[in-house]
Amino acid sequence: MTRGNATLRNVQVNNPQICQSPPVLSQAGSDILSPANSRPVSDVSSVDERTTVIRWQSPVAPTAPPVSPITITPPEPIHSRTLSPPPPRLSPPRTTISTPNATLSAPQFIGPIQPVSPIGPLSVQFDERLLLPESSKTSLASVPREQVSLPREHVDSGIAPPTPTTDRDDRSYIRYAIDQLTRDRNRRTLDDRRPDSTASYPVERIIPNDAFHTGSRIVSRRSSSTKSASGRNSVPAIFVPVHKPRCHVIHPKLDYLPAVIRPLSLGLLLIFCIAIIAVLIFSMLFSRSHAGLWMYDGDVGNRYFVCQFLPQLLACLFLLFLLSIQSTIIRLMPFIFMACDSAKLRSNALLLDTFQSNLLLPYAAYFRAGHPILGSCMLAFWLGLFTIPFSSSLIQVRLIEVQGRQTWRWVTVQPIAWILITLYVLLALAIFTVIILLFRRRTGLKWDPSSLADLIVLFQRSNSLADYRSSETFTSRQDFRRKLMLRSDRLGYWKIRNGASDVFHAVGEEGAPIRRYSLHHGRVHKKSQPRQLSPDSEKFDLESQQPVASSTVMSLQSKIYSPIIRYRYMPWFLRRSWLITWGACSAALLLAFLIASYVHEALERGFDPLLETTPTVQGFSSAGFLYSFLPSLFGLILFLLWQPFDSYLRALQPYANLANPQGTSAENSLLLRYPSCHPLEISLRAAVAGHWRLAWVSFMGLVSIAFPILGGGLFWAIYFPDAKEVRMITRMPALYPLTVLLVIYALSLFAVWPGRKRHMPHDVRALAEVISFFYQSRLLDDSAFRNAFTKSELSRKLVEGIPGEEEPAIYAFGVYKGRDGKEHLGIDRLHRSGSDMIVTTGIIS
Repeated sequence: MTRGNATLRNVQVNNPQICQSPPVLSQAGSDILSPANSRPVSDVSSVDERTTVIRWQSPVAPTAPPVSPITITPPEPIHSRTLSPPPPRLSPPRTTISTPNATLSAPQFIGPIQPVSPIGPLSVQFDERLLLPESSKTSLASVPREQVSLPREHVDSGIAPPTPTTDRDDRSYIRYAIDQLTRDRNRRTLDDRRPDSTASYPVERIIPNDAFHTGSRIVSRRSSSTKSASGRNSVPAIFVPVHKPRCHVIHPKLDYLPAVIRPLSLGLLLIFCIAIIAVLIFSMLFSRSHAGLWMYDGDVGNRYFVCQFLPQLLACLFLLFLLSIQSTIIRLMPFIFMACDSAKLRSNALLLDTFQSNLLLPYAAYFRAGHPILGSCMLAFWLGLFTIPFSSSLIQVRLIEVQGRQTWRWVTVQPIAWILITLYVLLALAIFTVIILLFRRRTGLKWDPSSLADLIVLFQRSNSLADYRSSETFTSRQDFRRKLMLRSDRLGYWKIRNGASDVFHAVGEEGAPIRRYSLHHGRVHKKSQPRQLSPDSEKFDLESQQPVASSTVMSLQSKIYSPIIRYRYMPWFLRRSWLITWGACSAALLLAFLIASYVHEALERGFDPLLETTPTVQGFSSAGFLYSFLPSLFGLILFLLWQPFDSYLRALQPYANLANPQGTSAENSLLLRYPSCHPLEISLRAAVAGHWRLAWVSFMGLVSIAFPILGGGLFWAIYFPDAKEVRMITRMPALYPLTVLLVIYALSLFAVWPGRKRHMPHDVRALAEVISFFYQSRLLDDSAFRNAFTKSELSRKLVEGIPGEEEPAIYAFGVYKGRDGKEHLGIDRLHRSGSDMIVTTGIIS
């Protein structure tokens, strides 16, 4: 450029552009920016224009100082240029000044650009003396203008040196630049470490224009090689679902179902249900057409057993089979929901119960989860419980005239039979619906996930474990719901985009880590991606994208070390106060029953029924129905009340073994599959493993099914000729075993006492609650859990131990150092090379 009329001939940056745009305020409300779609004033552009990289703007910016305009003439067309490489930093160009003793480099400040009328030449003014030190100004004033030299490229290109002026004060520009540099120091440190930023590339320069209240943006673009390299580094690892893997030997179909809910087993139960319906219809028709079923002989023999115990016995066998199917469905439905295509079902899967803790009420969780069909099936299964007390009052004795003689005969009670037919028809429809729902369904499972080791295998390559931060100290299910309410994890095969080409089986979130959301003040906001932080920023909240307060970290550490947090949770029916209350009530009721039954032979002599005892034409008797239905119903309630004890102790037994201060083996902890065992199988397995308490509680859960059977045939109406009245008497063959069973039931409450080892920080019914105990455990990195293609292979690896170690691994529940280097509460190996578990039950190392 020349001194008089400055003419811009060349620019020492890559493809510069001078853009004019309407005023747009920045985030700070003080800088004036131009939008991305602004149209440049200059028509100098390239056809193959690359993507513009926009420099990150700080949230707060001080107000720019007032500036003086610089006028520039439009550049002449240049057909061939020689472009120098971009400067290493966002620093202004420098002018080299030669003196007799030294050569000085003076920073050259580029002022704001202001569009003017193209009429007449434009001038460029510089004031470099104000930027030099005082000593340099003195020496520079004595140097003639002819001795001032420029870099060689300025001379070669024919650009004249700038004309320094002394009538302009540039100190405001220097203060503005210092403020900008000071403001962006911390942010630039993080921004320069991002994969898509280069330390030697000035991505954007914003030059305000106060005269027109607009902004001009000068943008430089990277070369193609730099852009491609940065693109490869900045693309995160994204989970992509694989629905049909190529190799079916290594990656089999994910349609596993346990034997109890396979179509064959469900079909057998459906046939059993249809057979009972057929028997009920036959008994109704036969009793109506043949004046009853057969004659009543007044003796407690085979006919009495068939009429008073066999109906509820068959109903109890059907109920045990039905409860086994129901428990298996509840245990596997969270996994099946995660394998389906519905985002609503997947989002609720992690918070569904894996076992039912209350059989007295219908299981309505599937209605809330968005599957009303399955919820209706669970409701029908619950109604099937009433088949037992109704079956106990199905057959009664009625006085019927046969061949001119009045005789007592066994008859089928028609209203009760119709009620039972209705219940069994509902059960048949529910079973058939379950068969349709599970037939050839993608379950997402390769084997039955019945143990802790199976869950670790499913989550050891998951990309969603970061959302479980601090979840081991959550108090209730609502805490998990607020934390995971926007998740929709999927179970199946995955591969990583722009990563390894292998296909693996895990629980993950599709598209993560790109798609992340948070809930703030009732509105959903998209989160920014976590950045690569400096080593001194380990206490950084990836969810809120801000540092975590030290008090929060200290609060978490104090929680995991607190015995109150560690042993605070136990379901209400296993707490000491409730167990003591339940034991006292059971003892009082048992004592009252013994006194009423055996003192002065009260039940053997009989008592006044206080109801109508004469059967109707359809065989219904109020006294007969009440004294057979109510005892059976009370016995059914005793059976149902015991089942939560059995279910919870099954689920808590691995944690009780892990709470041992010396730890335990994988066979007694991670590989225990008690929740998936059938009623008699669980007692045998627990007895062999030495878990006597669980074996006895499970055995009592099975034996207590005899309460509704014995209670349904306990009382009977007999006519006493001497007193000329009908009394209700007790059948002693049913009373004696019922008394013994009640005494054992009451004493077994002592075995239910959970003890300290079975107390947990929170509930363990949902998958999310179990995951909170190993989401940062280094078990996820152990080789024993990787590449396990079958359940037997996983068991063999855990039993034999880690390759290269002399002894099998010992596992414990306590405070451990996780994969993130922080302390967590949960499950890990007791001893590791280099570090051991910090705290186990009662032991501080």
